[in-house]
Amino acid sequence: MWPFRKRRLLFRYHNGEKWVAADPLPLFRRITKEADRLVVLAAAFDEQKDPEAEEFVSLVAEIFGLRRYDPQTGRGLTDAEIAAVFQQFDAFLQEVRERFFPGSTSQPASAGGSSNSPT
Repeated sequence: MWPFRKRRLLFRYHNGEKWVAADPLPLFRRITKEADRLVVLAAAFDEQKDPEAEEFVSLVAEIFGLRRYDPQTGRGLTDAEIAAVFQQFDAFLQEVRERFFPGSTSQPASAGGSSNSPT
């Protein structure tokens, strides 16, 4: 039996106007298509380096169909809120992997306790 039958596995987020429930796979495919570009732009966003930080926000807004903040109307999402949607989607994917496909991801190597580090 399909594990999501009782409750559809949808990613829920606010798009700047209303709450949206989206199929995560098309979102994942859009992100995967832009993955190389997103990695570079996300690093620039973390350091707040323009124009790349602005490009990151625009790309994420496009992928998720987000409405950017308009100071004239007071509506839409700020740059930080748009970046948060991207982070929430990543956390959503991690939760899905851990909950429904626990053996499909490799576990990080342990820090190990066999070698003593100087104190």
